[in-house]
Amino acid sequence: MCLDNTPDNAMFVREPLHARMRGIHLCVTRNVKDVVHCLGGIRVLFPLFAQLDQPLLPMPCSDIIYAADPANCCQLLGLLHDMLQGSANNLEAMRRSNGFAVIGYLLHQISPKHLSRQAIPILGRLMGAAASATNYSLDTSLLLDILKHFLLDFRLWVYTTPDVQADLLSLITEQVSKNVTVRPSSSATTHND
Repeated sequence: MCLDNTPDNAMFVREPLHARMRGIHLCVTRNVKDVVHCLGGIRVLFPLFAQLDQPLLPMPCSDIIYAADPANCCQLLGLLHDMLQGSANNLEAMRRSNGFAVIGYLLHQISPKHLSRQAIPILGRLMGAAASATNYSLDTSLLLDILKHFLLDFRLWVYTTPDVQADLLSLITEQVSKNVTVRPSSSATTHND
């Protein structure tokens, strides 16, 4: 709503500003959560986990350094959380592609130095995003996947430092103490008669 300051008509009008001024064009911005679908969905993030052990491009005349930077893994997990939080499309795509199983496999392939204490709270937030899938009429399979392939896969954490393992156990204890009961949906269970 714009104020029309002309002497004839000093009242509010519902004419858009871009229609009254020259050189102003209407543009539409989209949320990156929605745009990633055009690029291939949430799966475009998966190869980034495999690249965590790759060295950075060295400066000319210097040696390549293969040091693990745990901040990169935390940023990538945070990006994954942000992409899943509040996006039914990305949650569904993650479920259909068994995303947490794929990422869990890729995390097994990289150095355990990437799994730092800073990654543990992000995993807790990822659990919250996975739990929100039930708000979008999705089953609890995402929550079960993150438990199975991240938190309760101790092969992933066996070579991390003891303080990371202690933080992980604290997160697991916190999740259990919340009395969150996770039951597989009928489509996720098989019955052997």
